[in-house]
Amino acid sequence: MSSNKALRILVADDEEFTQVMLKGLLTTEGYLVKSVGNVNDAIMMVDEFEPHVVISDLNFGPGPSGAELLTRINQDAPWIGLVILTSHASPELAVAASGDIPSHAIYLVKSELNSINTLVSAIKASLGKSDPAKFREKSNKELIEISAAQAEVLRMIAEGLSNPAIAERRRTTLRATEGLIQRTFAALGIRAEDDLNPRIVAVKMWHLGKIVVVK
Repeated sequence: MSSNKALRILVADDEEFTQVMLKGLLTTEGYLVKSVGNVNDAIMMVDEFEPHVVISDLNFGPGPSGAELLTRINQDAPWIGLVILTSHASPELAVAASGDIPSHAIYLVKSELNSINTLVSAIKASLGKSDPAKFREKSNKELIEISAAQAEVLRMIAEGLSNPAIAERRRTTLRATEGLIQRTFAALGIRAEDDLNPRIVAVKMWHLGKIVVVK
């Protein structure tokens, strides 16, 4: 534990519960921890706190994303270790610019984080710029596979966009968008005859990390 005491960890997550939990766990492990709830505060705290490692969510709602935060940190301070802690098994489900995420960032899924030891290992791996593919454990639960296009439309549904708004953002026709949305629901196993709002069911599945994107 003594080797951890000199290390400063910045936690960036829009959920206060996650901030408090991680700060408590990591402080117990001997780290010096600060937490913030949005990307702009995280950027300022990087300058003030000078962390050795940043642990960040990807989806912060409206405004800058965690992908943008990690990209900026990697450009301005490439020596800082980067750990992603998100609800989603694939980054495409969380942010549009998933391809911009630094390739060496360690990727963890919240529901798969079973012990503080896994997070501590991720912190150490991020500092050593270890291969994230070797670090990440395989999911222990059944995940529903969807395409990148279906992930994009599901993310927009989760943002609350209507079908016409999704069509406009994707620069496609309304008919093509409605077809993609129906194929997305079908891939998720959501049937039209079910006595439930398919959008609500889809977003709930999205929140719970039950979906993975296949390349």
